Amino acid sequence: MGSGSRIQPGTYLIQSVASSKYLNVVRHNPGDEPVICIWRVFNSPSQKWTISASDNGYLIKNVATELYLSSESDPACNIRAIMSGRPIEFIFEPKNDSQFEIKVASNRSLGLDVNGGNSTDGNHLILYNVAGHPNQCYTLKRVDDPPPSYGRQSYVGPVPPGIYWIGQPSENGGPGVAGKAPTTSGLSASTTTPLTEGKVIPVHLSAAEDGPLQSQIWSFECGTRGYRIRHLDTNTYLHLVNREPILEYTGSIGQVAFTEWQLERKHGDILPAYHIRPLVDLGLLIGVTKGDTFNRLRAKGLLQFGWEMVWSWVYLEWRLEPADENILDRFQPVQ
Repeated sequence: MGSGSRIQPGTYLIQSVASSKYLNVVRHNPGDEPVICIWRVFNSPSQKWTISASDNGYLIKNVATELYLSSESDPACNIRAIMSGRPIEFIFEPKNDSQFEIKVASNRSLGLDVNGGNSTDGNHLILYNVAGHPNQCYTLKRVDDPPPSYGRQSYVGPVPPGIYWIGQPSENGGPGVAGKAPTTSGLSASTTTPLTEGKVIPVHLSAAEDGPLQSQIWSFECGTRGYRIRHLDTNTYLHLVNREPILEYTGSIGQVAFTEWQLERKHGDILPAYHIRPLVDLGLLIGVTKGDTFNRLRAKGLLQFGWEMVWSWVYLEWRLEPADENILDRFQPVQ
């Protein structure tokens, strides 16, 4: 093994010193190649990395995709870092007792760099000339080895699994704040009566001027080919029944009714918006027609929604805002 700090082989979170965010893998749209970027921590398989010793350094493999950290061509300055079945070797050069530069073993003037020092969720990584900048320095946090079931069966989409508010892209284009809604409306569900077997809870668009309401917080969880979207307040999953997106209470976590959903990135690099489509029928997408008395969430084809656009605004694109780390402290799920 070449020079550099000796790292104990194992599974780690890799944190950027400049942004305090973690290396993560996403797919912007179904079928896209996975992209390595930074994201706030969700401790998901897409943010876990298996570091193993090699002849001249280390190989760095993503747990969710089982692909290696590599480069889109022969390593050179300003070449994009990618995920690949063709690994390249890295070394961990210590900056101090806890921080490292992650350098290309075959060319140690090159290191892993958070592009432009931009700390926005989703900013990608490149190889760049090492100059000791904070956006080229990282810390490692050892985590428990993941169970084998993660492997290739864990879905990787455009956002890591975690807790989100689902709302409309900001009308003024301004950035959102963690735990705050970037606009005043988000997808919500609530019930004033106890949950009983077979109870159906409609989903609608509702206002929240001072940030997300308890009824507006959703958990995106990895399925086999898409996300399972769980409403935290009622502990029920978004489910498509007769082309109607609803929450259906089944009483037992072992008998959960859910549909898997895919996100289709529509526009925006800094503040992207998405279509949300059910895996059982990717010709459908969920939307809300402004002016509907109850602002009810519905699933239709784009052409069907298009007719409604003639006489009213139709909300079809959704922004996902990661919830504040402390937001779970507010939850007392309906029993």
